[in-house]
Amino acid sequence: MKKLNFKSLKQKLLLTSTTLIVTISIGVSLVSMFVSKNSLIKTVNMTLPEVAQQAAESVENAIKANLISLETIASDKTFTDETIPLNEKLNILAKAKVQYNYIGVSYVDAKGNLTDTDGNSFSIAGQESFEKAMKGISNISDPIISKVDGSILVLYTVPVKNDKGQVIGCISAARDGNEISNYSNDIKFGKSGQAFIIDRTGNIIAHNNRQLVLDKFNAIEKAKQDKSLKELADIFKKMIAGEKGAGEYVYQGVRKYVGYAPIKSTNWSVGIMIEKKEILKELTTLQVGIALTTVAFIILGSFLVMLLAKSITKPIETAVEKLEVISQGNLTEETPSVLLERADEIGKIAKSIEHMRNTLLNIVKDIKMSADSIGKQTDYLSSISEELHASSQNIESATNDVAQGTINQAQDLSDITNIIFEFSTQLEGIVELIKDVYVSTNNVKQMADSSNSDMEYAIQSIESVNESFNKLTEKIQEVGANVSKINEITTLINNIAEQTNLLALNAAIEAARAGEAGRGFSVVADEIRKLAEQSKNSSSNIASLVYDVYNETNAMVNTTDVMKKELENQMDKIYTALQSFKSITTSVDEIAPKIVTTTNSIEELNKSKDSIINKIESASAVAEEVSASSEEIAASTQEMSRSSETLAESVQLLNNMSQNMNELVGKFRV
Repeated sequence: MKKLNFKSLKQKLLLTSTTLIVTISIGVSLVSMFVSKNSLIKTVNMTLPEVAQQAAESVENAIKANLISLETIASDKTFTDETIPLNEKLNILAKAKVQYNYIGVSYVDAKGNLTDTDGNSFSIAGQESFEKAMKGISNISDPIISKVDGSILVLYTVPVKNDKGQVIGCISAARDGNEISNYSNDIKFGKSGQAFIIDRTGNIIAHNNRQLVLDKFNAIEKAKQDKSLKELADIFKKMIAGEKGAGEYVYQGVRKYVGYAPIKSTNWSVGIMIEKKEILKELTTLQVGIALTTVAFIILGSFLVMLLAKSITKPIETAVEKLEVISQGNLTEETPSVLLERADEIGKIAKSIEHMRNTLLNIVKDIKMSADSIGKQTDYLSSISEELHASSQNIESATNDVAQGTINQAQDLSDITNIIFEFSTQLEGIVELIKDVYVSTNNVKQMADSSNSDMEYAIQSIESVNESFNKLTEKIQEVGANVSKINEITTLINNIAEQTNLLALNAAIEAARAGEAGRGFSVVADEIRKLAEQSKNSSSNIASLVYDVYNETNAMVNTTDVMKKELENQMDKIYTALQSFKSITTSVDEIAPKIVTTTNSIEELNKSKDSIINKIESASAVAEEVSASSEEIAASTQEMSRSSETLAESVQLLNNMSQNMNELVGKFRV
């Protein structure tokens, strides 16, 4: 089934409500028709038995009237006095025959001998009517067909009693049997309604169709061959049983309702039948009236629904227009007060829209302030990264100088070692050539002077290296301080990114609550959230790089401290060597007058020579370590330089994201 796509709530409300009204109206109409039909049928089923009861009473009264007339004759002294001759009795009956329009009238004695006014005599002893009369019961016989002319006759028989109340005979009068049918024909119910009477065996004895009476139509017997008469046969059985009630049957293709009731003074039962279509004819008129009323109510309901839909959709359309203004980024227009003052659901919607507008307004303002703050921080961070890059380049240059100095120092120490070894050879020559002591002494003095000059140069080199390392240490400490500042800035950026992400999440939630109207702002909020996530990730990367630089800087500081201590030790040793060489010079100057102690001095000098060699070797090793550390410092400085370049790139990316955020926020009017 294709789903209807309504372009407006008004159309949907109109169609839905109208459909509901039509459905309910038609449903109520159908129920009303069904109830009215059942009520009408129920009323008919209740009314027909009462009408039948009235008809039975009417027939009974007519029968009683005839019996009373005959009883009046029987109470005449002519009949109650047994001594009066039969002829006189017959004369009175002959007059009564004319007066009451009897077909025939007879006197019957106690033995059942009947004599009519025409002089005919025969016995009716044993007949039911006679036996009842002899018991003092006035009665009417079932209609009988005359064997003479085929006419229908009914016998009225009343007892004749003497003065003592004893039944001494009876009077029997024959009347036209069609009178019974006339009684039933006088009973009308509607246009097609008519009455009929059946006897105790189920034979029709009164009907407007005389042929049925002549044929003694019996539905019970007929139903044995014709199954369509079963309903009527069942009704006849109830009538024979003396019941009062109603039923429905089909006869000759016509469905009819029937009500029935017994005639108390007889074994007969009266039925009042009417065609079903006549009963339902009035129902059709009622149904037409219900249908017209339903149509009128549908039209009226549709009109009222139209007014209601307009009153509902008009403020909703105003609210939708307000949402469209908000979706376009205009947050300056307030929701109309006429909507905010409503106490219904529309008023709640209007209040929610106004609350959403104020919330979005505050969020956009906060985002704008955050974006401005991020822009300022990125500028500051950019300047710091430039300073860091310049510092790393200075450190790299200084470490290169340190490395070159240590290389030169190592070369000088190597030269000193060679000189010491040469000095040792000369000392051995002095021992062997004591005679040439003056010449050797001069050579030693020259070599000592040369060594003093070399040692002083070495001291100057070491002091220069120490000064360079002090500067390097200060630069490294400055780098550590700058790295700490960068770490604080990245922490600030991370906090701002988290706040921006939280604001974007709140904006997305509010946009989701706004539904379709807030979809546009939801996209903006999502973009802001993504920018905040990127800012957070960038700051995390910067923090990681800064942490690495910080660790490497600390390592450099520790290394320079070690190098400084080693240089101080080297200077002490060189100062010691210098003092030794001065002692040698003094000894050489004094060697002439102290030739006696020359041997001892030479031995002592030889010992000092070994110590000097060891110290020089130690200084050479320290110089090599300083050179290696300088190379490591240079490599770390290069890594720090690259990190500072990465930091500059991240700062630039953060600055671009801040500008994009400002452009997005600029779409809103606040």
